[in-house]
Amino acid sequence: MAALVRANAGAAPAYGEDPLTREAADMVRAMLDAEAEVRFLASGTAANALALSMLARPFEAVMAHEAAHVTISEAGAPSFMGGGLAVLGLPGASGRIDPAALSAAVAQGDDAHHQSPAALSLTDATEYGTVYPPEALERLIRTAKGAGLGVHIDGARLAGAELRRYRHADTEAALRQL
Repeated sequence: MAALVRANAGAAPAYGEDPLTREAADMVRAMLDAEAEVRFLASGTAANALALSMLARPFEAVMAHEAAHVTISEAGAPSFMGGGLAVLGLPGASGRIDPAALSAAVAQGDDAHHQSPAALSLTDATEYGTVYPPEALERLIRTAKGAGLGVHIDGARLAGAELRRYRHADTEAALRQL
């Protein structure tokens, strides 16, 4: 609470121009090791819906796992913010997209009767708590980008991405024992 009180003392410029917002944005860029425009939103649903609306036009689709948060838990927000874009669920064990399912969906190409894929949304760690091995993520991203699709990673998972690198081997060993 004391930090909040200090942060709100005195006057500060609006629209992200204050020192605390700049510092937080710099921390995000450092964590991602990327020069990126950082905009803070009020919720993860708003962030995902806005990001997906930038990757797919209203007559296009975003592919995600059939149990992914953007597919089942965001109450149509991606479709609303995207002006009608579809979120198409792909199968896969333990919340991870099956690479063969992605390849098959990409291979279908444009079809006048369906919304064409424009992006892939990945959730890592998944809704089941599982993680993708790094090589599996690379394969999915390579497939998507090879087809000209954008790639989105559910923002709520970015904080765990750095930790995942260090815990991956232990997590996979535990899953094999289940």
